[in-house]
Amino acid sequence: MGFQTEHGEGLSATYANAKPQAEEFNEVQPIEGYPAVTYKMKADAPMCTAIVGVANEYSVSVTGTLGTQAEENGKNPCEPVQQVASWVVANLKAQS
Repeated sequence: MGFQTEHGEGLSATYANAKPQAEEFNEVQPIEGYPAVTYKMKADAPMCTAIVGVANEYSVSVTGTLGTQAEENGKNPCEPVQQVASWVVANLKAQS
């Protein structure tokens, strides 16, 4: 999990940097009311990243990797990553 605050570009930085390189890049339903995307650098990778734009200049990222059994069973790593991102953002909202 990480916070993208240094460059002040929020979700725009993900579109500019990750989208051109990722084999799989998707806009997903808002997470806790904020715009979000998921991406995988390789389409068949067991790792996925979710980025949530919590402000024009800030975003939160969560990256996760499936366990061996889940990968063998064809699970999509982007689904649990979105859930974890939701928990993180909900916690941030509760603490603000």
